[in-house]
This record gives sequence, C-alpha cells and structure tokens, in this order.
Amino acid sequence: MILWMPAQWVAVGICLYAGVHFVQSNGGTRRIERMYFAFGVLCLWVSVYLALTALMQAQTAVDSAALVERLRTAAGCMIYPIAFWFLALYTHMARWRPWAWLTALVFFFLGMLGLLRPYGLLLDNMHTMPALVLPWGERVQQFQGSISPLAWIYFAATYLLFLWAFWRCLDLWRGRESARARALAIYLLVQIAAVVYAQIGTVMRARGPDLEALPFLVLVLLVSRVLSREWLQRGEDLAASVQALALESDVREQAQDALRHVAYHDGVTGLCNRNGLLEQLADLQAETRGTAIAGTLLLLGLDGFRPINDALGHGAGDALLREIAQRIGVLHHGARCIARLDGAEFALLLTVSGVTPEQHAASALQRARELRQALEQPLRFDAHELVVAANVGAVQVTGAGEARTLLRQASIALGRARDADRGDVLLFSAEMQSRAERRLRLEHDLRGALAQRQMDLVFQPQVDASGYLVGAEALMRWQHPALGAINPTEFIPLAEESGLIHALGMAALEGSCTVLRDWPAAAPRLRIAVNVSPWQMLRPDFVESVAAIQLEFRVQPGALMLEITESVFIRDAAAAAATVRRLHQLGVGVAIDDFGTGYASLASLRDLPVEEVKIDQAFVREMRVDVPDRFIGAMIDLAHALQMYVVAEGVESEAQRCMLRELRCDAFQGYAIGMPMDATRLHDFARELPPQVASGT
Repeated sequence: MILWMPAQWVAVGICLYAGVHFVQSNGGTRRIERMYFAFGVLCLWVSVYLALTALMQAQTAVDSAALVERLRTAAGCMIYPIAFWFLALYTHMARWRPWAWLTALVFFFLGMLGLLRPYGLLLDNMHTMPALVLPWGERVQQFQGSISPLAWIYFAATYLLFLWAFWRCLDLWRGRESARARALAIYLLVQIAAVVYAQIGTVMRARGPDLEALPFLVLVLLVSRVLSREWLQRGEDLAASVQALALESDVREQAQDALRHVAYHDGVTGLCNRNGLLEQLADLQAETRGTAIAGTLLLLGLDGFRPINDALGHGAGDALLREIAQRIGVLHHGARCIARLDGAEFALLLTVSGVTPEQHAASALQRARELRQALEQPLRFDAHELVVAANVGAVQVTGAGEARTLLRQASIALGRARDADRGDVLLFSAEMQSRAERRLRLEHDLRGALAQRQMDLVFQPQVDASGYLVGAEALMRWQHPALGAINPTEFIPLAEESGLIHALGMAALEGSCTVLRDWPAAAPRLRIAVNVSPWQMLRPDFVESVAAIQLEFRVQPGALMLEITESVFIRDAAAAAATVRRLHQLGVGVAIDDFGTGYASLASLRDLPVEEVKIDQAFVREMRVDVPDRFIGAMIDLAHALQMYVVAEGVESEAQRCMLRELRCDAFQGYAIGMPMDATRLHDFARELPPQVASGT
C-alpha cells in the first residue's frame, strides 16, 4: 500500500491551489489586500518546498538526492522571509519593512550557501541508508550525513523567527483577534514540534519519516480557513455597506428633491419662485434659439397688500396670495410657468400666441389686462372683503439674451407702470432701458457731485405787489460733466431714495446762509426760502443741524425760510408739527409749498406756526386772466384768514401778475419776475430796482 508519497503530493496540490487562489483574488494595494497576496506567495513557495521534499524521498542515488537537497534547503530559506512579510501584515505589525529586509538578507545568504555547497546547507556529506519501511508496508528511501556548521546558524535563525511569531501571536490575543491568533498558535506549535523532531533526528541520526515540511500544510489550511472567513465577512460587510449606501443614496436623492423643490418653489403658494422662473425662461430660450419671438414674460405687482398683512395678519396675507395664485392658474392654465416672486409679485411666462411679434405682443397685453381685471375683483377672507390693485410689466422673450436680463426688463416695465399710477400694462421698450441706465448712472454720480462741486445754488427772486424785493427761493442745480444740466425733478427723488437728500439739503442751507451773511446792508432786506424734503425734516437731528448753521453764519431771525410740502404731515403729522414749532422758536420761518395740491388739513394749518403758503404754479398756469379766479381767490382769503403770507409761483406773464394782485396775493415768483440766478446776479437784480422800490421793504 502506498500512502505516504501520494499524501505529500496531495499536500503540494492543496498548497498550490491555495497560493493561486489568494494571489489571483488580490486586486488592490491596501494593507489587507497585500496580506492576501503575501499569503498566496507563501503558499506557492510552500508547495515548491513540499514538492522538493517529496522528490527527495523518491531518490535512490546520492548525486540526484544531493541536487534535490540543495534546491530544497534553498526553497526553505526563501519561505521564512516570505512568512515574515505575511505574518507582519497578518498581525498588524507597524514599521515592519526594515526587519523584513533584514530577514530576507539573512535567509537569502543562507539559501545561496545551500545552493553552492555540494550537499546543501545542512549536511557536509551524504550517503544512502537502508529504505525505511512504514507500518503499512510502504518503503521510503532515506539519506544521512554529518551536520554542517552552517546548519546551526540556520536553526538559530528559524528559532528566532518562531519566537517573533509567538510574540506577534500574543499581540493578536491582546488585540481581541482570537481567530487569527488561534490559527497561528496551532501552526507554530506543530511547526516547532516538527522542526525539533527533524533536527533531533538529524543530530542523532535517527531513522524516521521527514515531517518537517508537513506543518506548512497546517499553516496553509488553518490560515486559509481564517482568511476565507474574513474574506466572506468582508463580502457580507461590503454588501451591507452597498445596501446602506443605496438606502443613503435614496434618502439623499429624496432630500435633494426636497431641497430642489424648496429652492425652486414658493412655500406659500406652491408656485415656482424666482429660481424656477429663471430656469423655465432659460429652457424656453434654449428650445427656441434663433427665433424672433418665443413668448412673453408678464410681471404682476399687487398694490395695497401690505395694509392687509398689517391689519389682518400674515395668515390673511398668505391666504390672499394663495387665492390670487389660484385665480391666475385658472385664467392662464396653459402658461409655460406661473411663479410668485418676492412679496406680492407674480410672474407668468406665456408662449407664442400670434403669427407676428406684433400680434403676439397685442395678444399677450390683452391677456395681461384681463388678468389684472380678474385680480381686482373682491376677495373674501372671513368677514372681510379685500380688494387689491395690480400693475403689469411685460417683455417679449426671444431666443437670445439671458433670463435674468429679461426678468430685469420686465421689472423695469412694472416700475414704469407703477410710476404712471394708472394700473395699466406696459411693454418693455429700449427707451425704458435707457432711462433705467441713466437713473442708475445718476444715482451713482450723485454721490460725488457735491464733493466735486457739480452742484450750483441759484436764487429766483420774489417781489411783492408794489414791486419790492422781499425774498428769493434757493434752487439747487446739477451740471453733470457728461450729461449736462440735470433737472431737479430727476435728481431730487434719486437723492431721497439714496439717502443723500440730507447732505444735499444741508449744502443748500449753508449756501443760502452764506448769501444772507454776505448780503449788503444797504440793499433791501432779503429773506431766502430753502426747500426741505420730508425725509430730511423728519430726521431727529434736523432742528439741531439748522440751529448750528444759523449760529455759524450769524443769520438774523426771519431771514431764513424753510419750504415744506403738505405730504410731510401725511408721513408723521405729530413729528412734523413738533419740528415746525421748534423751528419757529429758532426764528426760522416755515412755508407750505405747493399749497392746494397736498392733503394737509385746515386744522393742522390753523394750529401750526406756519407763516407762508405758496400757491402751486399749476393753479397759476390754468388761471383765467379775464375774470377773477374764485378758487385761487378762496385760497388766498383762507390763508389771510389764518394770518399767512401768500406767494404765487409760476407767474410767467404780466397779466397773471395783475390778476393775482387783484386777488390780493402778497408776493409773486416766476419768469415774469426774474429767472433763477446766482448770488452775484441777485445782488445786481436788487441794485437795478427803481430807487423808490430799493429804498424800503
């Protein structure tokens, strides 16, 4: 019966299979994957060593046996550095590379000596022994010889390596990796027992089967089992991780969808928001690139919405917005996009509905007017009936340009519709763009206009019924270096919106006080009126600023007059009244400008120390000169009844002046009296008066 030799070749096959399997299964450079590769290489070298051991026991001649022995000892020397490499990775050793190189160097040197010596590393000579008969009758050829001195170096190196492996095994136990530690400990015990048995047999020249190589099979089997389980566990963990990642990906996609919905939709109405509208605009432009007209963008602005929020709360405001959104959706269910923008602004993106751009524009504007009329129908909220007005700005959408530009143009058209104050629908034009660009430039340049002395102060004289010079109105003029003269009706509102009106007003006050300080004593006494914006007058420090200027320029009481409009009493009647009283205490007069066009109550005028009213030039322009104007006469009588001085603005003809004198108007101002002029020309104007006029006031 032959069992021993086939068993050894079976062991060779097992190790060879394990080596190929673990080498091929490695596919990366991470530490754990390098460990599998190192184990595969170790298994391959073990299979080579076992094969050479089996061949050694099949030899009959000393020469062939000596050749196989040299190869076998050299292969054994190569196993140990590979085993060190694998065990260092297997036991998670840190900074193992220098020791691995040292181990490789020692065993490589021993392996080379084994190849060069006639009988290998362990024997000095070799002779044939009688065949060993195993218990089951199989005969195994054996060879013996005297021990080489180099063998003790080999034995010492292997024992040191085994001791190191035991130390690493204990480290695994401490690291709670019992499966790895148990497999390594069993192998080391079997391997050391086999090595000791073989080395004792070599020294004592005892006869018996060579068992030194077979413990390597124990290593392969035990560690293969451990690593295979770990590999399977890694696969299960990886599958679980993949599943967890898939779930996380689903959750993330749902979160992204929710975030996208929040980012592109309005939370109150559920319509698209500004981002969603811009996306739809860009998509429509991309689909219709190269076409003359792709659609129309309508921008709706609701007026009167804020008082509803203030009076009924934001819940009512939100309900109103949802109702408006529903009305828009019903009326324009075929719109490409319906969006709610900031506050009370809605937008509709309508596709082409006409053959020509003109027909499409007319159709879109008609639909916008129908929508505006529908939105102005009363809305019910609890017991309240709410009505909002709507303005609409429109712009034609083409296949070129940017979506944000189109939205900005629609906003410009909406602003023009609101400025018109007629609740209309306006289509954006190039002229609107030019005005918007001019407005932006003026707002920017206005900040440096005062510092660069682009602002000039001129004065329009005022004379009384006898022709006496009684005062002048200070007017600010802006001479832009590139755009020329800028009308005050254009830059004054810009100054109010940009917050520069206070600096502008203070400059006018200082310039007027400079003229009053330098006014010749021999000339008729002069009173200068300076226009004050409501924004400026309602500042907490306004009165203190006027007092400081009055003191700095030593202005006499009654010489400075501040003109305010009736609208200041609309903004904050109590604060305006308190300011007027404090100015009166300073000796600064207050005049109501544009009298008759505002909303000041007679009670307010009666109770305030207002000294003067100025009849707006619109009334003077439309006044009849052939018969007395009863309306203007009534205003003058009313002012006189309140003991106020009356000045008529916009007097452009002698006939108007005569009629106003007949109506007992106190003073006149306008082109018929004198054009706006600088301070020097105002001095000359005073000197040019007739002697009897210049002699008194």
